[in-house]
Amino acid sequence: MIFRNGDVTLSGTLLLPLTKGPHPTIVFLHGSGAEGRQATRFFAEYFTDRGMATLISDKRGVGKSTGDWHRSDFGDLADDAIAGIRFLQQRKEIDATKIGIYGHSQGGMIAPLVASRTKDVAFVISSAGHALPLYEGEINSITNQVRARGISGNDLAEATDFIKMWHNVARTGEGWEQFDAAMEKARATNWFRAIRVPPKDDWTWAFFKRIYDYNAADYWAKVTVPVFVMYGEKDLFTPVSQSISNIDQALKKAGNKDYTIIVFPRASHTLDIEPDAGQPFEWRRMAPGFPDLLMAWLQERIK
Repeated sequence: MIFRNGDVTLSGTLLLPLTKGPHPTIVFLHGSGAEGRQATRFFAEYFTDRGMATLISDKRGVGKSTGDWHRSDFGDLADDAIAGIRFLQQRKEIDATKIGIYGHSQGGMIAPLVASRTKDVAFVISSAGHALPLYEGEINSITNQVRARGISGNDLAEATDFIKMWHNVARTGEGWEQFDAAMEKARATNWFRAIRVPPKDDWTWAFFKRIYDYNAADYWAKVTVPVFVMYGEKDLFTPVSQSISNIDQALKKAGNKDYTIIVFPRASHTLDIEPDAGQPFEWRRMAPGFPDLLMAWLQERIK
């Protein structure tokens, strides 16, 4: 199946339950990078098996979808999701009053933007999404990854200063001369190999400049429909406590009376329990209670 946002043709798959419709529906948003429809198919099938229709799609410029996400911003991606909602509203199998959205990571950041742009979103599910200026979240993410490699003390402080300079250049496009000098000095350190600075001609510099001032909290302050927000306690990529505080304040500002924020103990960015270094072996597994807890929350809101 295909649907369109202006000149962009988006290709996806609509999964329908075996029960009689019209069905409540979840539209899955994309995470960062070149994400196709298969990335969220596992969760889509989980919900479809429990009576909900689900729409998964190839991100613009991925798989069978046209366009180019490299040259887009979050507004473009949000409008792609809204195009999917518009498509679903025309389908007799779908309950047009019960179409919600589910975004993980970057999708979790874009989810409130989608909900702020249309009144046709019935509920919002956000997983592991920043809720502060994106460049601040990226500084936190990369610093955490350096720390996880055993870098500490003065070395970590030095690395953090470099990471802040890097992302300020990416955000503003200014300060290249100082950054080039800092790069040469950084190459001799024991932490430089723990980060990956793209070459000057890489597409990411222009992309980051378009998105780095985006702050999901600005859009959470406009969301009044039911909201379910999830984080993993040990998420290295997302500033969990600050994001929760900002979302809580924003939803209160919006006058939202129905929102739930959950932190899964020991869970990672993907809401998995992963083996801890130096501890007895255990298999990587989904955080206990997820996604059954989410399904129970949904059932109360789609009756």
